[in-house]
Amino acid sequence: METKWSKQVLPQPRPFGIKNSRGQITIDFLFAFIIALGIFVVLFSMTFTLSVVEMVQYITFSSARAHLAGNLTMNDQVQAARSKYKQLTSGNNSPLSSLVNGGWFSVSNPQSLDIRSGPQDFSNDLAGGDDKRRVFMGVSTIFQAKLLNNNVAFLGATDPEGEDGFKTRINAILIREPSQKECLDWYEKRREQMAQLPAAKAPYYVPEKYIAIEDNGC
Repeated sequence: METKWSKQVLPQPRPFGIKNSRGQITIDFLFAFIIALGIFVVLFSMTFTLSVVEMVQYITFSSARAHLAGNLTMNDQVQAARSKYKQLTSGNNSPLSSLVNGGWFSVSNPQSLDIRSGPQDFSNDLAGGDDKRRVFMGVSTIFQAKLLNNNVAFLGATDPEGEDGFKTRINAILIREPSQKECLDWYEKRREQMAQLPAAKAPYYVPEKYIAIEDNGC
């Protein structure tokens, strides 16, 4: 008596001599995995770079704020900004120094930090040189992101020109309060000009008893 369990199904011959289909999509999987990994590297580089840019923006803002505050002289204001910048970028207690001094990112060193205080400001760079008010005073640093210089498989290089990576300037424009020396010089010049007025020739005007009254924080 023959049952259905006694029948044997013989394997059908496969075309082109392939006897096993295992690993058939391995190449497709590896190709898709490498592409996905490359896109992940690019997205990670961009998002991490943008985060560090915000941190460097804070560094320039803090330096410009130190430059903004009134001081004895203009040079003291510049040195205050440079000192603050050095503290944040290379100080031992600064958590940001490791980010901007590593192999991925770099900024201007404190000695080459671009600080413009008045006679020469950033008007030509930011306002086309048309603004005569001289209000574009502050701090500018060169930010370089070597992390964006990648060579991703199947996608190519992110910097085909082979340079050192993305480079730009990060600025903080907060103007600047006049220094004490500038205020006193202005009042002295004002006194000399007032002495040339016709009213200054009156008998009640005594130049040696002229007293400057500062009302702007000098």
